[in-house]
Amino acid sequence: MKAERFHSIVDAYGVDPARWPEAEREAARAYARTPEGQAVLDGARALDLALAGHVAPLPDAAAFARALKAAEAARAPAGGRPRFRLPVWRMDRFRLASGAGLMAAACAGVVFGVTLTDHLTADVQADAVLYQATLNGLDDTEVLG
Repeated sequence: MKAERFHSIVDAYGVDPARWPEAEREAARAYARTPEGQAVLDGARALDLALAGHVAPLPDAAAFARALKAAEAARAPAGGRPRFRLPVWRMDRFRLASGAGLMAAACAGVVFGVTLTDHLTADVQADAVLYQATLNGLDDTEVLG
């Protein structure tokens, strides 16, 4: 195992060999027994211990309640009346119409692409046939290109 690969394994998975990729674990263990491997492990061990000892603070219940109140206040206008919203049945119809429009646009693009491709290849094929028909003799290099 090369030093760069061992260094990238330790950076990605840490110093615990159980977390290393199984396909490279034995080669990495063998490299870890070398002085260069031990130096890499010693440098990464401090980071692993620091990460393992870190505890994320729990959110404050009062702060959570304040955030919910602020979100509700931002959602409703000052007069207390909710903003205008379309009825659910209109929203469903709008979603259906927008989906149908996207499907129609996609189908039109496919049809246009196929039609354009057919016309372009038909012209090239016709030119090839006309060119071959004008040849005086049958020379394989002329016919096959």
